[in-house]
Amino acid sequence: MKLAAVWIFAAFASGIGIAMRWPALPWGHRYEIDLDPPLKADFLKVPHHGSKTSSTDAFVAAVAPKVAVVSVGDGNQFGHPVDSVVARYAAAGVRFLRTDRDGEVTALTDGQTLTVRTFAEDHPQ
Repeated sequence: MKLAAVWIFAAFASGIGIAMRWPALPWGHRYEIDLDPPLKADFLKVPHHGSKTSSTDAFVAAVAPKVAVVSVGDGNQFGHPVDSVVARYAAAGVRFLRTDRDGEVTALTDGQTLTVRTFAEDHPQ
Protein backbone atom coordinates (compact mmCIF):
# COMPACT_ATOMS: atom_id res chain seq x y z
CA MET A 1 0.00 0.00 0.00
CA LYS A 2 1.19 3.49 -0.81
CA LEU A 3 0.13 6.65 1.02
CA ALA A 4 0.38 9.90 -0.89
CA ALA A 5 -0.16 13.12 1.12
CA VAL A 6 -2.62 13.55 3.94
CA TRP A 7 -5.64 13.81 1.69
CA ILE A 8 -5.08 10.77 -0.49
CA PHE A 9 -5.23 7.05 0.19
CA ALA A 10 -3.87 5.04 -2.68
CA ALA A 11 -3.43 1.30 -3.00
CA PHE A 12 -1.29 0.05 -5.85
CA ALA A 13 -1.16 -3.59 -6.84
CA SER A 14 1.47 -3.78 -9.57
CA GLY A 15 0.02 -1.69 -12.39
CA ILE A 16 -3.45 -1.09 -10.90
CA GLY A 17 -4.10 1.99 -8.77
CA ILE A 18 -7.06 2.67 -6.49
CA ALA A 19 -7.57 6.08 -4.88
CA MET A 20 -9.85 7.68 -2.31
CA ARG A 21 -9.55 11.33 -1.27
CA TRP A 22 -10.68 13.24 1.80
CA PRO A 23 -11.76 15.75 2.97
CA ALA A 24 -13.58 17.58 0.18
CA LEU A 25 -11.96 20.96 0.73
CA PRO A 26 -11.29 23.22 -2.27
CA TRP A 27 -8.01 24.52 -0.81
CA GLY A 28 -6.61 21.00 -0.74
CA HIS A 29 -6.62 20.57 -4.52
CA ARG A 30 -3.20 22.19 -5.04
CA TYR A 31 -1.65 19.45 -2.91
CA GLU A 32 -3.38 16.72 -4.89
CA ILE A 33 -2.06 18.00 -8.20
CA ASP A 34 1.49 18.61 -6.95
CA LEU A 35 2.09 15.09 -5.62
CA ASP A 36 5.51 13.65 -6.32
CA PRO A 37 5.25 11.14 -7.81
CA PRO A 38 1.94 12.11 -9.40
CA LEU A 39 -1.11 10.14 -8.32
CA LYS A 40 -2.62 8.08 -11.12
CA ALA A 41 -5.38 5.61 -10.38
CA ASP A 42 -7.46 3.26 -12.48
CA PHE A 43 -10.32 3.30 -9.95
CA LEU A 44 -11.41 6.36 -7.97
CA LYS A 45 -13.93 6.63 -5.16
CA VAL A 46 -15.44 10.04 -5.97
CA PRO A 47 -14.83 12.41 -3.06
CA HIS A 48 -17.62 13.74 -0.84
CA HIS A 49 -20.50 12.07 -2.69
CA GLY A 50 -19.89 14.22 -5.78
CA SER A 51 -20.62 17.58 -4.12
CA LYS A 52 -19.79 20.76 -6.04
CA THR A 53 -16.46 21.13 -4.15
CA SER A 54 -15.50 17.46 -4.37
CA SER A 55 -13.17 17.77 -7.36
CA THR A 56 -11.79 20.04 -10.02
CA ASP A 57 -10.91 19.47 -13.66
CA ALA A 58 -7.25 19.48 -12.60
CA PHE A 59 -7.87 16.80 -9.94
CA VAL A 60 -9.65 14.50 -12.39
CA ALA A 61 -6.90 15.06 -14.97
CA ALA A 62 -4.18 14.38 -12.39
CA VAL A 63 -5.73 11.11 -11.20
CA ALA A 64 -6.90 10.11 -14.70
CA PRO A 65 -9.15 7.25 -13.53
CA LYS A 66 -10.71 4.78 -15.92
CA VAL A 67 -13.60 4.17 -13.51
CA ALA A 68 -15.05 6.42 -10.79
CA VAL A 69 -17.75 5.43 -8.30
CA VAL A 70 -19.80 7.83 -6.22
CA SER A 71 -21.58 6.61 -3.11
CA VAL A 72 -25.00 8.27 -2.93
CA GLY A 73 -28.48 7.42 -1.75
CA ASP A 74 -31.47 7.46 -4.08
CA GLY A 75 -33.19 10.86 -3.95
CA ASN A 76 -30.76 12.23 -1.35
CA GLN A 77 -31.65 15.68 -0.04
CA PHE A 78 -28.36 17.22 -1.18
CA GLY A 79 -28.78 16.37 -4.86
CA HIS A 80 -25.47 14.53 -4.97
CA PRO A 81 -23.75 14.02 -7.25
CA VAL A 82 -24.22 17.48 -8.74
CA ASP A 83 -24.56 17.71 -12.52
CA SER A 84 -21.30 19.66 -12.97
CA VAL A 85 -19.30 16.88 -11.28
CA VAL A 86 -20.94 14.17 -13.39
CA ALA A 87 -20.16 16.25 -16.49
CA ARG A 88 -16.54 16.73 -15.35
CA TYR A 89 -15.91 12.98 -15.25
CA ALA A 90 -17.82 12.41 -18.50
CA ALA A 91 -15.72 15.04 -20.28
CA ALA A 92 -12.61 13.18 -19.13
CA GLY A 93 -13.95 9.90 -20.58
CA VAL A 94 -14.31 8.25 -17.17
CA ARG A 95 -16.81 5.42 -16.63
CA PHE A 96 -18.94 7.00 -13.87
CA LEU A 97 -20.89 4.68 -11.57
CA ARG A 98 -23.46 5.69 -8.95
CA THR A 99 -24.58 3.48 -6.09
CA ASP A 100 -28.11 4.94 -6.26
CA ARG A 101 -28.53 3.67 -9.84
CA ASP A 102 -25.94 0.94 -10.26
CA GLY A 103 -26.13 -0.57 -6.78
CA GLU A 104 -23.16 -2.34 -5.28
CA VAL A 105 -19.91 -1.84 -7.20
CA THR A 106 -17.24 -4.56 -7.10
CA ALA A 107 -13.70 -3.93 -8.33
CA LEU A 108 -11.44 -6.96 -8.79
CA THR A 109 -7.81 -6.96 -9.81
CA ASP A 110 -5.04 -9.49 -10.29
CA GLY A 111 -2.51 -6.68 -10.24
CA GLN A 112 -2.50 -6.38 -14.02
CA THR A 113 -6.14 -6.00 -15.02
CA LEU A 114 -9.13 -4.34 -13.38
CA THR A 115 -12.65 -5.73 -13.64
CA VAL A 116 -15.52 -3.60 -12.37
CA ARG A 117 -19.05 -5.00 -12.07
CA THR A 118 -22.24 -3.54 -10.67
CA PHE A 119 -25.30 -5.11 -9.10
CA ALA A 120 -27.43 -3.63 -11.90
CA GLU A 121 -25.25 -5.27 -14.56
CA ASP A 122 -25.33 -8.64 -12.81
CA HIS A 123 -29.10 -8.49 -12.14
CA PRO A 124 -30.82 -6.89 -15.15
CA GLN A 125 -34.51 -6.26 -14.75
